[in-house]
Amino acid sequence: MAVVNTGSKNSNVRMYTKSNSKWVLSNRIVSDSRTFGAGVAVSSNGKYVFITDEYEDNNGVENTGKVLVYKYNGKEFFVDQELIRTDTRANGNFGSSISVSSNGKLLVVSAAQNTPSEGKKGGVYTYKLNENLDMWQFAQELDFNKDEPYFGYDLAVSGDGSTIIASDIYGNVYIYGNDNDKFVRKATLRIEAPVSSISINQNGTSFTVSDFNSQLFHYETKNGAYSKTLITKPISDKVYDSYPGYKFAEKAQISQSGDVILVSANSDFYAPPADSIVSGKTLTNILTKKEECSPKYSWSNETTKIKTGAILVYKRNASGDWILHQYMKPDLSKIRSYKGKDICDQDYLNGYKGERFLDNGISFSLSGSSLVQTTINGNIFEYTNQQ
Repeated sequence: MAVVNTGSKNSNVRMYTKSNSKWVLSNRIVSDSRTFGAGVAVSSNGKYVFITDEYEDNNGVENTGKVLVYKYNGKEFFVDQELIRTDTRANGNFGSSISVSSNGKLLVVSAAQNTPSEGKKGGVYTYKLNENLDMWQFAQELDFNKDEPYFGYDLAVSGDGSTIIASDIYGNVYIYGNDNDKFVRKATLRIEAPVSSISINQNGTSFTVSDFNSQLFHYETKNGAYSKTLITKPISDKVYDSYPGYKFAEKAQISQSGDVILVSANSDFYAPPADSIVSGKTLTNILTKKEECSPKYSWSNETTKIKTGAILVYKRNASGDWILHQYMKPDLSKIRSYKGKDICDQDYLNGYKGERFLDNGISFSLSGSSLVQTTINGNIFEYTNQQ
């Protein structure tokens, strides 16, 4: 597991390995680059960790970017390779997005702002693991047209490495399939707003796309055709009396089996329900108590919401419909303290009293049967599937 803290003066990535059911710190890698670790991918066997620094300078050219490949030797992770693109122009940002197949044999990296030729903006590149040499080698640049700005804004690769999905900044989603050991474009899909996240299952037949308008779509392919389903919000933004609501689906992740979707609600500030299983229930009847701090000043009546965030778990029923099954979030009583102070006694941060985010805010990662969630005050929670 890799835990990232970016944006500070000294960005760092902490690498953990599991021993006797406990996570043990293996490495702490520190960089003076504020974007070091903005993108991280981990192979399913834990052997490789890929860390991006999209604003790294190379050969005197600014912000060309690079990807560092760390390999585990049984005790710690060490730098095994450094991947760069010599054709990346200034501000090209190689390492904008990154994804690795669960079989650990295919790595996909983008340079979303690269301009390698006139009118061409973006780029997505594949690397394959040469198992004989035990090293990663460049394989292919995905074909795209010059009218696709910021190609590679987001991307994902299927677990088996058969399918790659990439987006541009305007809501176009491009699907590539492996044809005789070369990836070719199979389809182009269109959504109405810029893509915020892409996730794909093991064999590439089922995937999700979410946008910055808080919309989440599930796609499924059969015989070359794609069906599209809108997964509706389980609760209205009006329930959250502050802009921009609860930020539904800024991140979504589908399970490798394709029958479970995890969805973020980063700005959720309601107390967790007594029972997280909410199938068949109405959330507005469950979420009634707000987690908030009292007014900071005697002359103010304005409280401050404590945004611990939530993870919404959708499952597919026998009819093929996506049903909200579980509403997961941490117990605030366990995470109120930060450096000896209660969260409501802390100073303002970015205009909001009491907010403390780890890494790039509240997020989560799904791997196998384990779900890891980051939340306020530098806390990390691990959940396991107990089906």
